[in-house]
Amino acid sequence: MAKSAKALREQIRQDLLRKGMPAKEVAVELAARLHVRPRVAWRYAMGWPQWKLVQEFRSANPHLAIGESRVSEWESWPFGGTRPSLEVLAALASAFGQGCVVADLLDEADLDRMSDAERRLVATRQIAIKPAVPRSYPGVAQAAERVSPAPENNPSSLAYALGMVESGQPDGLGVAIDALDEVIAFTSDRLATAGPAPVLADLLAARQFARSLFDRYKPVGARAADIQAAAAWLSSLLAVASSYQGDHTSALVWALDAQNRGQAAGHPVISGWALLTRATVSHYQGRGARSLDLARQGAAVAPVGTVAFAKLTCQQMRSHASLGNTQGMQTARRRAQTAISALEDDGNAGVHSIARAAEPPYTAASLLLVGEYAEASRVTESLITTAYPEGRARETSSYARTLLVLALTQAGLGRLDEAAATGGAALSVPGTVWPTVVLAGKLDRALAGADSGDTAEVSEFAGLYRDAARDLASAGSST
Repeated sequence: MAKSAKALREQIRQDLLRKGMPAKEVAVELAARLHVRPRVAWRYAMGWPQWKLVQEFRSANPHLAIGESRVSEWESWPFGGTRPSLEVLAALASAFGQGCVVADLLDEADLDRMSDAERRLVATRQIAIKPAVPRSYPGVAQAAERVSPAPENNPSSLAYALGMVESGQPDGLGVAIDALDEVIAFTSDRLATAGPAPVLADLLAARQFARSLFDRYKPVGARAADIQAAAAWLSSLLAVASSYQGDHTSALVWALDAQNRGQAAGHPVISGWALLTRATVSHYQGRGARSLDLARQGAAVAPVGTVAFAKLTCQQMRSHASLGNTQGMQTARRRAQTAISALEDDGNAGVHSIARAAEPPYTAASLLLVGEYAEASRVTESLITTAYPEGRARETSSYARTLLVLALTQAGLGRLDEAAATGGAALSVPGTVWPTVVLAGKLDRALAGADSGDTAEVSEFAGLYRDAARDLASAGSST
């Protein structure tokens, strides 16, 4: 007898939980597999019918009375139903617990219907649940604070430094712009090697400082464009940092801001990078068609001959592969080779750069996606030799993902112990980020689905993957 949709959904949920995946990752996986939106995916991840969510919501938020019909309306919006306020979304997140934040409950359709001010509140997590949750419910007030932390009143050390170097200078605005350019270069490099945790607070402080320059100086002409460009670059970096944490909604908000400001400043290359971030997030979410559309939009915006244009062409190749379109993948591969060969010099560092090798970036991943394991393995090994020599290059998150692509090809070729060892090496690279965990999860499932005999290497990798997924979820809920 065929299983019902509910039974199949519960089976997937239980399988994911047995693998040690935290609720946040289970919700993301269910959204991708079942093609449901985030609020529904979170309810499924908890194993709750709508009546159970109502119970949990009332317990966590006794000042807000709701019925089952209201849950259905919130889940349907904006394709029907009633729009949930930011306060309601914060209350929903507190009911789910498990590190859930407001941004986890939103997608592009929700954000498109929000104001700029609301999107900023979502991105900076400054949403308060009012009135305050009574202390008679143990643990609930602490959960609400975790969902929507209040902004700190004390400025960061970077904000203080930026203010100090600017003040008292004959050309304070020029000094401030130069300082922001230095912050952008440094944090881009740091983000690639250490992940988002060490730089996120500084990026937010610098972005706020850039905004304050408009209010204080009211610049026009070239100076206004310079500040707009600095703000756009910082928003682009914040988009990458948020995506690395698995905070997809904040990543989208910052990326949209970078697109708009990049165009306003006359720097379409920034808009191209922002669209690449959006395309990359969609790719790792398993939304190949959306990823391809965004990569095409970016390539239409980014100037030909730039690193951004080349990377966007590479992303089109990977998106075609994820959709099983081998011909489209090969066509995009040739275009990417042409785009990269036209680059005179990288000129970029950190997350806004491109790895130079015999094949374009994402070639091995694309070959892997269409099942060409032997060729994917050859390309990956060549890439490691040419683009990631010993030393600092092997401390980047992109190197970790390259190792995981190699591990997945090894698993596809039946070399399971070797794949597990390579995967373990990938997870030992500092600064584990969300795309790395997504690939590690695919490797874990590949090893579990193969006749691995539960060897020591496979078991060790499974433990490392569970730890990495748990650590990422914890880091995301604490920021």
